Amino acid sequence: MPGAEIKNTQSTIKNKHQYIDKISSIFVILFLIIISYITIALFYRASFKIPIMYNEGWNAGLIKNFMLNGKLYYAPYDLVVNNYPPLSFFIVRSFMLFTHDAVFSGRFVSAISFMISGFMMYKISHHELGKRLAAILSALLFIGYTDINYDLYIASDDPQMISIAFSLIGLYMATLGNKKLFFDIFSAIIFAVSIYTKHNNIALPLSVGIWKLIYNRKEFLIFSISGIISSLILMILFTTLLGENFLIGLFSPRHYSFSRALNLMLTYSSSMTLIIALSILPIALFRITKFYSLVFIFIILSFFIGTFELGGDGTGVNAYFELLIASSLGCAVLVSHLFDGGCKFHNLRALVILYMILGVLITPGMNKQKSVFNFKSWNRQINDKENVTKKIIEVIQKSNGLAICETNIYCYWAGKSFYIDRFNFEQKILLGILKNNILLYGLRDAAYPVIQLDNESDVNSLLLKVDDKNNFSNQLDAKELLTKNYIKKTFSGTDVVIYQKKSPI
Repeated sequence: MPGAEIKNTQSTIKNKHQYIDKISSIFVILFLIIISYITIALFYRASFKIPIMYNEGWNAGLIKNFMLNGKLYYAPYDLVVNNYPPLSFFIVRSFMLFTHDAVFSGRFVSAISFMISGFMMYKISHHELGKRLAAILSALLFIGYTDINYDLYIASDDPQMISIAFSLIGLYMATLGNKKLFFDIFSAIIFAVSIYTKHNNIALPLSVGIWKLIYNRKEFLIFSISGIISSLILMILFTTLLGENFLIGLFSPRHYSFSRALNLMLTYSSSMTLIIALSILPIALFRITKFYSLVFIFIILSFFIGTFELGGDGTGVNAYFELLIASSLGCAVLVSHLFDGGCKFHNLRALVILYMILGVLITPGMNKQKSVFNFKSWNRQINDKENVTKKIIEVIQKSNGLAICETNIYCYWAGKSFYIDRFNFEQKILLGILKNNILLYGLRDAAYPVIQLDNESDVNSLLLKVDDKNNFSNQLDAKELLTKNYIKKTFSGTDVVIYQKKSPI
């Protein structure tokens, strides 16, 4: 009978949809297991006394100097530069009451911030889309891609994740703004706090401002005025507390290259191509919702702002963190539409979810992270690295007086002061702010009892080179000076080299 046939057809379609939903859930659960394992492993890595990234020793050294002499920002002609906003230093310093170590305090705060960021990704997506699976997937795309390709920022002493956590809390509050204007004020304040934690995460607050301007002028005015006022209050407060060098340091110039921005854009965005492409599909396939208009604005702004930031020396993959967040939210929008029974692409949802997951797992960073799955071997490598690190620290610790470290975490753990900021010192040389005679004459006179280099060939990366031989009396290059005045010490299992001052005859 016709009625029975229709009923059977509907039952078959329902069973098919339930089967596809189960497959989709299985894909997400398997992805969750893999990403959870990698995340836990990276958190475990943070418990070891090993360098994870260059910035760790830089941040720790600045906090140590701040605690010793109350100086967090430096004059233009100092050998150390602090171009980070101050909030992360105060947050990390407060946790030192428990750890007594700036590096591990920073790692702990970063790990907590990373978990908060993932939770907020879920919370924002679930609040706006109402689809739990899509919300979980948005969080996993962000966490997973960061784990695999940006692992240097996972549980490391760097303010990037702290700023992102604040920024996502600000976004969540901004999406609640149409209910109570208090949320607009609060979100603007949180965004200001985020910027004063790490000032490269500006695409999201700008996107929220444009979004509110389009949909609600009253919310836009309240959000904008609140943001401007809170930012000015923080600027005045920190300038009063930390001195005029606070603003000078914050805007320290860097060597900039548009060709560098283009080259790095192609390098870093290529592995995100699939996720980005899927995240912008809703604008072509579905009716544009208010939330997706925000996400789309965010995708566009984060790409162009991130690409511009890549042109500055020292900027890396962190310039595209906001693009990753925006793309992950866009992917959640796509998946939520595909779970709508009225969508003509409804049956493709499991396949699309699989593509998203593969777009994270099959990326260049996985070549490195796959070693984590052989935990015994991976753990042994970390223990070996920690043993080598302790030997390096011991050599530096035994020296008297100044120590110069290319990677300052060794000097920090050895109890030495933060004497020179290798990267920003180089920027001052390149921009003509400083001459490198201070280091050159110190090297000639063997004024530094110990010098640490990450690699023997890195002598030039520490600016121990003769750029202007007319101002250098004996015209010896750095390697000759090191050979003449220092004894080289190497360490098995690492490229790190230490030059120790020769004892007088």
